[in-house]
Amino acid sequence: PKKASAPAAAGRRSTIGNPFSMPRRAAAGKPPTYSFVEVPDAAKRPPLGDSMVEVPATRQRWLGMKDELKGLCDEAVRRRALKLLSRGARPRTALASAGAPLYEAYIADRLDLDDPLDGLVVRHRVTGWLQGFVTRTTFTTWTPHFMWDSRHHAAGLKGLVGSGRKLDSGVARGRSGGGALPPPPRAGGAGADRKRACKVTAPPTNDPHLLPGESLAEALERQPREGDWRTTGIVWPQVAEVSLLAALGCGDWLLGVILEELSRDPRYEFCVVASTPGAATFYERHGFVRVGAIARYLDPEVDDVESTAAPAKPWQAYRHWAWGDERRESLRDNHGEPSYMMARRVRPRTGDDLRAANAVLRQRDERMSRPRPRVQPSANPAPAPSYSSPDYFVPPPTSYQPPRSPSPSPPPPPARKPAAKPAARKPNPPRAAKPSSKPVQPPRAAKPASYKPAAKPAAKPAAYKPAAKPSAKPSAKPSAKPAKRKTPAAKPSAPLKKKPRAKVSTAKPPRRQAALAAKDALLDDARRGKT
Repeated sequence: PKKASAPAAAGRRSTIGNPFSMPRRAAAGKPPTYSFVEVPDAAKRPPLGDSMVEVPATRQRWLGMKDELKGLCDEAVRRRALKLLSRGARPRTALASAGAPLYEAYIADRLDLDDPLDGLVVRHRVTGWLQGFVTRTTFTTWTPHFMWDSRHHAAGLKGLVGSGRKLDSGVARGRSGGGALPPPPRAGGAGADRKRACKVTAPPTNDPHLLPGESLAEALERQPREGDWRTTGIVWPQVAEVSLLAALGCGDWLLGVILEELSRDPRYEFCVVASTPGAATFYERHGFVRVGAIARYLDPEVDDVESTAAPAKPWQAYRHWAWGDERRESLRDNHGEPSYMMARRVRPRTGDDLRAANAVLRQRDERMSRPRPRVQPSANPAPAPSYSSPDYFVPPPTSYQPPRSPSPSPPPPPARKPAAKPAARKPNPPRAAKPSSKPVQPPRAAKPASYKPAAKPAAKPAAYKPAAKPSAKPSAKPSAKPAKRKTPAAKPSAPLKKKPRAKVSTAKPPRRQAALAAKDALLDDARRGKT
């Protein structure tokens, strides 16, 4: 079982109501020499393109990085809020969804007391800047009265039914303490002697970790536990916990690796995590669901701390990592809202899932083989703004751009100087005349100003003289000159009116035929030169 160090355990016992002031195993840690604002996000395709993976072997190595872990948590929350603001979310909604960063004392507590302490660290392979980390351990509680129950009113899950969150299958069922209870039989009437059937709400399952119709919280409550809540904590040996997780672009990869490692570890059957409402969708993508957890905390002024009797306080929502006899004011001030507990089963994969999991582990082994770089200082190692300061979410979302990767690349081209205004264009000098073989002709004499060329007489157009229309009766002597055709004066065009279409006869009148014949005769005479 997990045992805390003697100074840590004594500190927790002596400082009732203030677990954040307990002495810890200190390590020679230095503040980071770089600004997390300049740390680039880890590449997603290919996974961890310019990054390497480190597995800290000792607890002292983890404690020496606690300042970097805290800075990365703050920067991850800040970028999450800026992303929501850039998508049009309201400031209050963005801050609530992003959540608050982890306390430095909580990070130090987990690094000091978690046993075993396993995890991964992702760094940039050139600069050595921290891009993500995750730790896992065995689930431990520090309160004597704790229970997994998704149907108790104090768990607060019934109010989330229909909200779109993934909840435990037992939330919508009957009261706690067993399956859904069938309603009592009727007092009279038809069917009074038969018991009414109860509709099964939980789907049947073949999972060996769950009984038929059993919820996830009920399966967790059946797990064995051991230990003393005052010294070693109550350890759940078959339940793993993801204790710390923060990343810039590589959170899905880190959690996937941890879950695959747990599925191949025969010690664990379940995995839990104390999430935040803003990170719930992230864990839901990896199969976690919300489960209920409740606890009864001791009152040092009323209850006997050394006794195993039930405390005077009623069941309330569980606050993870809270001491079993903390005062109500300490629970509210140091732990805030109740913990958002999520859980899932871990089991070996098969088929396509197994092949995908093997690929993830090969990526981990390949990144682990890279040498760990030396951490380089940044150009502007300004201290990160505090979460409570107004400059925490600066720059504004409109001008926010993710920092560029400091990977080795050709230097950027030098900045171009602004082009000067072009000077006024001077006229080109006259070109020298090319010598030609042709004799040069003298210039012509200038014409006098009074000289005006005589206007040429306009040629009179020949009058068109059509032939006279032949009469119906042929005359003895043809007319010498045909009569001139009078053209009517042009009249102003009037708007055309659509008239009804008249029937056109195909037969030509005799006068029309005679006119056409006379016209053809004139054209023949003109061709022959008679006219």
